Amino acid sequence: MNDNLTYHFIIEQGTLEWFDLKIGKISGTSCQTLLTDPKGKKDTKELGTGAKQMVLKKAAEIITGSPSVQFSGNGVTDWGNEMEPLSIQEYELNELCVVETVGFVQDGNFKGFSPDGIVGDTGLVESKCLQPTEHLKKFLSKKIDKAHMAQMQWGLFVSGRVWYDNIYYNPKFPEGTDYFKIRVERDEEMIEKFKIRSDQAIKEICAILSNTKFNGAFKTLTL
Repeated sequence: MNDNLTYHFIIEQGTLEWFDLKIGKISGTSCQTLLTDPKGKKDTKELGTGAKQMVLKKAAEIITGSPSVQFSGNGVTDWGNEMEPLSIQEYELNELCVVETVGFVQDGNFKGFSPDGIVGDTGLVESKCLQPTEHLKKFLSKKIDKAHMAQMQWGLFVSGRVWYDNIYYNPKFPEGTDYFKIRVERDEEMIEKFKIRSDQAIKEICAILSNTKFNGAFKTLTL
């Protein structure tokens, strides 16, 4: 367990406050770039092209005080957001547990992620309220895609927690298929790669920020 975490319970995901919290931080949406090896090299701390671009984005966010991307949502995400509290309730009933919702989990100035909730001292949960076709596809496959797996392992790395439950819920489906979960446990090999590469990425971000021309743009940041 990481004792240096800050849990932002009051912040709601997708709000301006949430986007502000994410400024300059490697999060679930950008972590996958750390797993891509530089061309012709493996098992190295050196960053690949995608990760180097991510470093520039995070440095620019800190210098300008503005997030690089803001997503305003659409009809599909709006429906998912509406269903999320119901999916959490369904999970609590089925798993006999209590989920504490959280907006953002932060580890220092440069790392964080956004689970939908935490369970006790060891668990994380994320709600996936998909449209019917995608819900059925996931119910039949019970597989996590590569990008999503990377996000979950990043969350386990940052938080130090043990498992991450994906909750799938669509009330239009018959009982027994409307709700299911896929549990993911720690992949220590991937987590070690995250540790090595995120340390390197943070060093490179700090090197950019140490340029005297940017002094004053991040006075409250502790490097």
